[in-house]
Amino acid sequence: MLKGKLILVCCLLATISMFAQDADIIIVDDELRPYCIPGCEGKSKAKGILLQYDINPTYNLSSSSENPLFSGENNFVNTHSRLTFKAKAPFLNKESIKVIFGIKYSQENFVIEHTPSSVYNLHESLDRISLKSFGTSLYIMKPFRGKTYLITRLGVEFNGDYQKFVGFNPDYASYSVASILGIKKNPNLDIGFGLGYRYKYGRHSVIPLINYYHTFSPKWGIEATLPVKAALRHNFSDNTILLAKVSGHSGNYFLKEASTGSSFPAELAYSRTELQMGFELQQKLYSLVWLGLAAGYRRDLNFSFNDPLVNPRSSVISSAANDGLFFSISLFVTPPKK
Repeated sequence: MLKGKLILVCCLLATISMFAQDADIIIVDDELRPYCIPGCEGKSKAKGILLQYDINPTYNLSSSSENPLFSGENNFVNTHSRLTFKAKAPFLNKESIKVIFGIKYSQENFVIEHTPSSVYNLHESLDRISLKSFGTSLYIMKPFRGKTYLITRLGVEFNGDYQKFVGFNPDYASYSVASILGIKKNPNLDIGFGLGYRYKYGRHSVIPLINYYHTFSPKWGIEATLPVKAALRHNFSDNTILLAKVSGHSGNYFLKEASTGSSFPAELAYSRTELQMGFELQQKLYSLVWLGLAAGYRRDLNFSFNDPLVNPRSSVISSAANDGLFFSISLFVTPPKK
């Protein structure tokens, strides 16, 4: 009887010991799980340093207002172009957290065939100024062990017609915060949900954000950050990628210099929103250097001028730009793989 009890106790101890060893293994495996890396296999290339030139060819621009000092204008825009430089550099680069600092500078110009037609000639003002944008961003990426991560972006921009290289006047400033919680379900599927907030010219806006990156075959995938952009991707090879894209583009500038000295009784802010539908080709040139070519059709959604200091939501001068083509060429450097 005693011998039987001893055998039973030994069996129980052996079983407990076996489960304890398995538990130790599970705990160790959990601690050694790698940190999540956002993205999916085959996705289009990140742009650590970017130099890009965009151009919208000739289109018609008409403007009207209820103000008697502005009788309306209807002119041809010969060229609407923008030159952009962006760069990002790691400030803190650890496996458990990454902090990246970014800068952006762009200059936008109009070449307009204008004829004086009112006391205040808006199109002439656009033709003689450069619209500039200088911004800085801070990206904080916190990966967690397993399949989740959190990305937050803080940004400030100064957009306007300032004459200096950079204008730090608060009237030109806009501020933004965006944060996305991502889930990388597997190497080919990455989804995320978040919110974006922006403050500019006394106006607050909040939008939901959805990330969806899915490589569903060795050559095909979907890349989307809604409601900003969505693309169908085709990988011809590791060195050649084609994107069929739909994306929204906007510009907001405070026209302080253009309004100074004019007879028009308002300081104006120029606001533009357009939808672009087209193709982008990314071609590797050498090592980390890539060439980008894009072309397609653009649709004007908003082209207006408002008084940002009185009522930024109401147009002082309403404008309409014809739909047309767009072209873009860029040279960029991809961040090296760690």
